Amino acid sequence: AAGDDDGGGACLPDESSSNADDDSSSLEVDADSDSDAEEDRSTCGIYLAESSIPNAGLALYTSKARASGSDLSFTSDPCMAISDLHDETIILDYEWDAGTMGTQSEGYEAVSLCPGYGMALNGHMNLHNVDLSFPKTDNGVGLDLHRSKDPGVGAFSRYYGVKGTARVDIPAGSELFLNYGESYFKDRTDILGVTPFEEDFARNDRIATEFAAFFDRHPELTDSQSAGALDMLRDAMSGAIGLSKVVSILPRTVNEALRFAEVGTARAMLPESLRSVEWLKENGMCADNLIERTSNIPQAGRGAFAARGIEQGAIVAPAPMMYFSDASFFDLSYDEAARGPGKQLMLNYCYGHPETTAVFFPYSPVVSYINHANDPADANAMLRWSDSSHHDRRGLLKQPLGNISDDGGGLLMEYVATRDIRPGEEVLIDYGPEWREAWKEHVESWTPPPPPPPEGEEDEGGNHPYTPAVEWNNRTLHSDLRDWAVIRTVEEEEDDKTYPDYFITACYVSYFRDFDDYDDVGDGANKVIELEWDDEEYMWTGHHYLRPCDILERDLVVETNEESEDDTAAADRAEEERYIYTVQIYNLPGTVGAEKVQDFEDVIVSGVPRRAIQFLDDLYTTDQHLEGAFRHVIGLPDEMVPEAWRNKNTDT
Repeated sequence: AAGDDDGGGACLPDESSSNADDDSSSLEVDADSDSDAEEDRSTCGIYLAESSIPNAGLALYTSKARASGSDLSFTSDPCMAISDLHDETIILDYEWDAGTMGTQSEGYEAVSLCPGYGMALNGHMNLHNVDLSFPKTDNGVGLDLHRSKDPGVGAFSRYYGVKGTARVDIPAGSELFLNYGESYFKDRTDILGVTPFEEDFARNDRIATEFAAFFDRHPELTDSQSAGALDMLRDAMSGAIGLSKVVSILPRTVNEALRFAEVGTARAMLPESLRSVEWLKENGMCADNLIERTSNIPQAGRGAFAARGIEQGAIVAPAPMMYFSDASFFDLSYDEAARGPGKQLMLNYCYGHPETTAVFFPYSPVVSYINHANDPADANAMLRWSDSSHHDRRGLLKQPLGNISDDGGGLLMEYVATRDIRPGEEVLIDYGPEWREAWKEHVESWTPPPPPPPEGEEDEGGNHPYTPAVEWNNRTLHSDLRDWAVIRTVEEEEDDKTYPDYFITACYVSYFRDFDDYDDVGDGANKVIELEWDDEEYMWTGHHYLRPCDILERDLVVETNEESEDDTAAADRAEEERYIYTVQIYNLPGTVGAEKVQDFEDVIVSGVPRRAIQFLDDLYTTDQHLEGAFRHVIGLPDEMVPEAWRNKNTDT
């Protein structure tokens, strides 16, 4: 680990930006932001260092106090949607549910990987201090890229903007934790053992507080008597049903009880979850030297830019690596693979070499956005294995690939500045000759996909008709035009089709059904269940409740917005917002249990407002599933591939 003031490497002085070229303007501070935001970038605020959780590897820490509700960094990360894996055990500890991240359109059994805060943070059921934002969606329209004209479309993820936000006030030096959810730990009991949940820690905190007060009232008790009181409580609770997790964290000594009462059970059990800032600077590596912006490289989508000046030879970013023994993990396994790109989009963010089957995926903040320099001379960074004590503790670089399990634990790569990098300058590396040649061949042979149905042809102006669902949502939700803002019914679409075949309507509906309610089913007819739409707050916190739906009826509520009478557009909009819909809901891929609409059910929901209805891309229709979309690993330098890993004969 670097030992300078900013962990990853020394920073250039501010005046270095005065010689910046035009591309450095990509990182200007917004005019309406205050000076604190710019000042915040001058020193490192996020460090990668050893986790306080035993055997949990590396983790992210904040070196600055964070107020509840504030962003942990001035940047964000992508998510990669992964479709229908034949074996997801390799990424099981890192993946996010498609319904959480909104990637359910990408496959019957889609999951998401979100490098940065979505993968680098460990989970804790009581100390979780970070909330993860949902990704935004952009099929390239916002980047002025379209499948009709750009060979780079489908080669980068359309899911971006994932941020970590402080859910509580976070002291400087704190390890950052997510809430993985109870099911994560329940499913891993055989590996992790019994994991106390938040209510267990809260109960133990109350017990410790009561014992501390008891000991304070009875100073005459000897240490042996006080310890005996704790043992009596443990014995009494050990036989109680449902208290095993509380018993596992009960204080065992008087001093432990006093400490639990003072700082809380969870913090007392993980005292190193709160480090000194000096410790982070000495033992950590700066993980927020980069910021995401639109790339200056044509067809590249988004890029990584220097958040502050970085000196030649300094570490731009550390990158823990996931390891895959070969690229078969990335094979697309769904039936439509014959017309798709053949490989998962995630492959484009991975590193490999022509002499080895091994593939590596880096997952620290923003490094997924580091692009290729079209001219190798323009590269300002390079790759190397880290010389940190955190790297390769198991000696994997000396072992044949057959001896290494597909978990990647312990490998740490670094991006290093090959020259001084100015604040706001895009960070670029050389992806290698194989990647360059593959991209050249792709561009030369690329042809745009045919227009999708129902139009099937370009319009009179020669424009390709494909418009992603996210753009239709933008048009309809924020439109002053009644024809756009009103959602058409199934009957209207049958009479005069307007909506493309490549997306569907979807409704935010919370549906749970008790299976005991089906006594009257069995006459051959579907059971019709009629519900009134209910605006549940939790329904908007994820995409689990955005279900495919058919629009059956549309009714206009007659109230008028008096404040809008003098504004025709606003009046129309107010009127449109009072349309309510009756819909029939269906299942998302993978819906199970009480949320699943059964084959013998017709679930009809009335009173659905316009804001609860969106367009959703149909399965396998987004850009990442385009036939011929570019797929190729990024090249590892020769010196990073040890002889023990060179298991491919490049002469055949």
